[in-house]
This record gives sequence, structure tokens and C-alpha cells, in this order.
Amino acid sequence: MTPKTALLIPCYNAERYLPSLKRQIEELNPAFDEVLLVDDGSTDRTVERGRELGLEIEPLGANRGPGAARNAAAKKTKAEWIHFHDADDEIHENYLRTVLPFIKEGIDVILSSSLFIDEKTKKTILKWQFDNRLWAVSPVLGALKTGVNTTSSFIRKNKFDAIGGFNEQFRCWEDGDMHLRLALAGAKIFAVQDTLTTSLRHSRGTSGSHLYCHRCRLSFLKKYSENKEKLPKDILVSEIIQNAEWLFQKGDISSVIDSIRLAEKHGWKGPFTKNRILSFLLKINSSFLRKTAFFFQMYGRYFISEIIKIRKTNSEK
Repeated sequence: MTPKTALLIPCYNAERYLPSLKRQIEELNPAFDEVLLVDDGSTDRTVERGRELGLEIEPLGANRGPGAARNAAAKKTKAEWIHFHDADDEIHENYLRTVLPFIKEGIDVILSSSLFIDEKTKKTILKWQFDNRLWAVSPVLGALKTGVNTTSSFIRKNKFDAIGGFNEQFRCWEDGDMHLRLALAGAKIFAVQDTLTTSLRHSRGTSGSHLYCHRCRLSFLKKYSENKEKLPKDILVSEIIQNAEWLFQKGDISSVIDSIRLAEKHGWKGPFTKNRILSFLLKINSSFLRKTAFFFQMYGRYFISEIIKIRKTNSEK
């Protein structure tokens, strides 16, 4: 017997996207049993336009963030399986036809690939895929390393309810955090390679601010570092340092220092380097030397990348 399914969509100032969303919903084959939109305090005509189009849309009131809107939608649905979507993203008409055959006892989350494209140019930025071999070995490791966006997953509702849904305190990385908590709670996760959703990337909203997102990521990594049972320490440290490199690129040196301190707390001995002098100095247990080595590498990469850009520009002239 096919389980009941729900398409749950948070909206914020999404009026312009609703006609396209309506068309996509009508083209789904098969259709979801329930389609519910929750408006997160929009200042445009999202609610009015949604109702004009015949969409079921519930106003949340004040703007509380996507996590709160998704949680509100999940509380309202009676479906057994749920898919969270964003109003400005696109969903393939064969979404359910593709994922439903993989529903079986012991599977709690089904991941699918997502295509990220620039909203203006329509050029592909990246294809977000999931290696099922990694998820089969360790859902916790998969969720920690890859970070899952909500449009890529189809979730068993009782598992989502069991972890308390999204952390409403955050407006960025809350989706990756939710999937990691599912994995930590024992959820079994399976990945298909089909590309079933397209995410439109733009400069509006939190996803447009990489600095904001990586600061949020650091906040979550701090929280994860307190879990000493299920998270591999070496992988956690690797993620902290990788995020520190992103923060460095965005010029947030204070957060970089904060990241390094967190990594050191969990055993980080400094960056890998082929420089003999740095390698020798890193054998000394010195926080100052570890920070120095990190910044030495980062500034080195920066200057090399700038030289490459200059050469490329000159060759194109």
C-alpha cells in the first residue's frame, strides 16, 4: 500500500514564484496527497496570491525563519512521508514516481540529487549529489561531511517528529543540522542519483550571504563538538578547519581564530605542510605556531590564486 505523502513549502515574499510553483504542482505525476504552503510573515502578496491560485497556504504571522515555517507545516500534515520544498525552487514531475519504489522497512530518508543554477543566467553552478556508499557505511559521517539541503530529501514523518524537527534558532544550515540529527537518532538513509529538484541561487535571503552561512556553520560545529559519542573526532576537526578556510576567504579573521581554538580543543595539531621548517616547528606544542602555519598557508594560497588570475587576464588580452 502506497503511503500518504505531503509536499510542504515555506514561503517568504514568494509572490512572483507562485504561478510557476502552481504549474509544477499540477504537472506532478503522481501527485502528492497533500500540498501545504506556510507563509513566514511575507511583506508582499504571497498569501493573497497563493489563495487566488487555489493553493492551501497558512500564514505564520511574524517572520520566524524557514525552520519555523517548515515545522508548522509538518505539524499540520497527516502524511507518512514528507518532502520540504522552497517556493523559488523547482521539482521534477516524476519526483514521487522515482522515490516511492525505494520506500521499504528500514529506510527513513531518501536522498536525491539537486541541480543548483543561477537564477539570472540559468547557468549551472553545481550538481549536489550523494554517494550512497558513504551513507550506507555511516549516515552520521555522510550528514556531517556533505550537508543535506531540504529539497534533496524525502523523510519518514515519524522520524522527523522524533527529533523535534528543525532548530528554529537558525536561518542557515538548519537543513544540514536537521539531517545530521536524524542520522544521530539512527535514521537509515538511502541515496538515489536521479536529479529531482533544481535550486535557483540568488543574492536575496540568507543563502546569498556565504559569510553568514559559514558563521552559522561554525555555531553548529561548536554544538556538535559537545557530542563525544557518535561523531568521529578527526572528521569533526577536518570540518572545522575546512570551514575556517572559507571564513578566511571572506575576511572574518575573528571567526577563523575561534575555529582554530575549537579545532585545537579537539586535538588539531596544525595544518599538513611540505615546508620542512614549518613541519619542524609544528612538532612544538604551540598554539601560536599552529595559527601561524595556518595563516601562512592561507595567505600563500591567496597570492598564488591572484597570480593565476592576473596571468589568465593577461593571456586573454
